[in-house]
Amino acid sequence: MVWYLHTMPSTLKLEGQDVERMMVSSDDFTIDIMDALVRLYQQMDDEMYKRWSEKRWRHFLPTDFAVSALNPNIEMGSARLEDLFVGCHISYNVGDCRLQ
Repeated sequence: MVWYLHTMPSTLKLEGQDVERMMVSSDDFTIDIMDALVRLYQQMDDEMYKRWSEKRWRHFLPTDFAVSALNPNIEMGSARLEDLFVGCHISYNVGDCRLQ
């Protein structure tokens, strides 16, 4: 049964049994679990910052960032990397984040 479904910026679907297995075992989290956690924190920040107009302290990056940054075949100006910083799924200017 699907326990977590998130579609922006890409589709991420987790089964409840997979989430439970990761939370109760001593195994490392999978990439999908980490991406889900990053998206949940991003969503919590979005809700929190709706209440005031201060600049954000942080911008969460999914696991794709590390994979892309270490891949010599992906250009730093590629659309895949740009989606991590700009797009309709990001409601603020990433360059304005105060934590640098």
